[in-house]
Amino acid sequence: QPPYQQEFVPQPPYQQEPQQQYQPPRPPKKPVPKALIAVIFECLLAAGLIVGIVLTLNNKFSPESVALKYWKAVMAHEWGQAYDYCEFPDNDLLTKQMYVNVSTAGNSKTPLQYKSVRVEKENNWAAGDYDTNDRSAGSYVIRYMVKGSAGEETDYLTLVKTGKKKFLFWDEWKVTDSDSWSQDVHFEIPVGATLKLNGVEVTDADVTEDAYGQYLTIPYLFTGSYQMEVEGPGMEPYRGNTYVDYYGCEDSHVSLRPSTETVKSVMAQAEADFVAIMDSALAGADFSTIESLFSEDMIANEGALYEYEDLLKITGDGVDEGVVTLMLGPLTIYLDGEFDGDTIYLIGEAQLSETYLQYWTDELGEYDGDVEFYFTYVKEGDTWKLDNMPVYDYYF
Repeated sequence: QPPYQQEFVPQPPYQQEPQQQYQPPRPPKKPVPKALIAVIFECLLAAGLIVGIVLTLNNKFSPESVALKYWKAVMAHEWGQAYDYCEFPDNDLLTKQMYVNVSTAGNSKTPLQYKSVRVEKENNWAAGDYDTNDRSAGSYVIRYMVKGSAGEETDYLTLVKTGKKKFLFWDEWKVTDSDSWSQDVHFEIPVGATLKLNGVEVTDADVTEDAYGQYLTIPYLFTGSYQMEVEGPGMEPYRGNTYVDYYGCEDSHVSLRPSTETVKSVMAQAEADFVAIMDSALAGADFSTIESLFSEDMIANEGALYEYEDLLKITGDGVDEGVVTLMLGPLTIYLDGEFDGDTIYLIGEAQLSETYLQYWTDELGEYDGDVEFYFTYVKEGDTWKLDNMPVYDYYF
């Protein structure tokens, strides 16, 4: 056996532990300054406040909010406030004061008492509006419950964007209720007269005239009750109430009665006209001497001319027929019945004494008695004209 040998076992190479690099000690963390915390908190608070303001203004200027405010103002009969939430056509008569006057006259003085109210966007199915979030549509429904009632009632409103902005960002919405105003409202009044509604003279109107009247078409009027006044020169003023609805005015035609002073003046004119006609006829004068006494119609249709030519015949031929002497007593004139617009009807009474030739005898015929004459006067401009021949040849 070989000499003892120690078995050599190979060992892995010695690995030296890597030396750790020197790390300098970290400085202690500084606490966040309280001022910075305050700034951050204030920024967060400001952001929340801005969000709150935006949400508040969104709600304040929303069409639902405007609709509800308008409805509450109407229910409380705060007509001036209600007007401020509305948009109306541009017209001189669609003023706030006129709106207040018309609304006050046409509604009870007791505000509506309600216990609940809410506003909803209405789906405009007919127009294809199926999205309740569609802000371009303007139909809204007010659902409310009156105190003492178990059922819910509804009102419908239409709102539009005016094109203006609130605080630069929010659209302005207004109520545009077509039932609150009427378009192209017609009135008929005498020529030369003026129309006032609730004390305001109507000047913004389309006006046409003919021999029978003056026709006014007012572009826009609020629906409701009005005090109407019609005044014309020489006429008694008319004052009354009328009501305008969506379809127009219920009392659109007004006739004026001549004033007492006018009637007296026309009575005096009738006596002078009668004398002028008789003097011209007895003198055999041409119709042109009295033509200016008659109306345009009487001249145009030559009615006055034909009747005057018959009147000329009362003097006859002076041989076999005709009036020889004629005496008319004082003419008493009074009104004949009611007035008819711009027309005055008068009756004249006088004592007639006359002698006349009779072709069958040489003796003169005689007549003594009362006779009546009828006068019809029409107004043409500022003057009154005869619209008939008041005296005929067969009276003599």
